[in-house]
Amino acid sequence: MLRRQTLQPAGETDIGWTTGLLALTYGASPIAEWAMSATGVRDTLATFYLGPIVEYALGRGEVDVVGDHTVAVWTPSAQPLPPEQMDRFGRIWGSRALERLPLLHDILAARRPPGHDYLALIAVSVSRRGRGIGSSLLAHHHARLDRRTRTAYLEAPPDSTRFYQRAGYTATGAPVQLPGPGPVLQPMARPPLPTTTSTTARVESSR
Repeated sequence: MLRRQTLQPAGETDIGWTTGLLALTYGASPIAEWAMSATGVRDTLATFYLGPIVEYALGRGEVDVVGDHTVAVWTPSAQPLPPEQMDRFGRIWGSRALERLPLLHDILAARRPPGHDYLALIAVSVSRRGRGIGSSLLAHHHARLDRRTRTAYLEAPPDSTRFYQRAGYTATGAPVQLPGPGPVLQPMARPPLPTTTSTTARVESSR
């Protein structure tokens, strides 16, 4: 049986499940492994790192959800981590995170353009992937940015660049190689397009 679900803004009651889904997506990623040795950090990642990002975006950016299985987190720009949060990371994950998380931000911030919306996080639960839900989620926010004449910006791992290219993004310069050697990330941007009449974005998914 099919049901129709409308893309909608997240609220405070969505923080728990969205950070849990994001932790499943990012907890074993090459970036997490490089920055803080991903083994065993998934639960604390949701509480102490991803949760504050989602909370910040709820107040200063936009968090869009579909049902309880898809989320995209946008901020006005990528923000540095406050010192008190870095101290907490050091106590939880050790000196590796304390050194590499600020380094990650500084390296990537040097490539970011002015006046953009930053796709900080995006996740679709495994059972819902391959149905175009993530693409619809991006298109929903892109329509906002077209009206605001703002650029969308992100850093994509190599296996995701084609997905973002289909959504209108192009590479902005050479890939970034994190030290170590660490993972490679490709900075990508989507410029605002001329606005057209749009309807509320909706997504069909299976129950």
